[in-house]
Amino acid sequence: MNRIVQAQLSQISGAIDQLEIALKKTRDFAQKQEAARDDLQKQLWKSAKETTVLQHAQKDYEVLQAENDSLRTVQTELNERLNRVLGYTKALSESLQP
Repeated sequence: MNRIVQAQLSQISGAIDQLEIALKKTRDFAQKQEAARDDLQKQLWKSAKETTVLQHAQKDYEVLQAENDSLRTVQTELNERLNRVLGYTKALSESLQP
């Protein structure tokens, strides 16, 4: 075979080998990137789910806080009324004693 043709075939073979190596590296890189993307997507879904749960908890907390405030108001009113009744009872008790 002609030496020039032989040299060109050898160069082509070397270039093919280099392309195979580059292709393998590119595939490996693409697989790593895909795995990283999948992990980020899972984290995003987890964060979105946690955010939704926290938003529902916040709404529940606001309702409970309003109910708690209402019950505190009722308790304060009851304490005031009971103190008045206690005052009336003491006054009546004192007025009935000789």
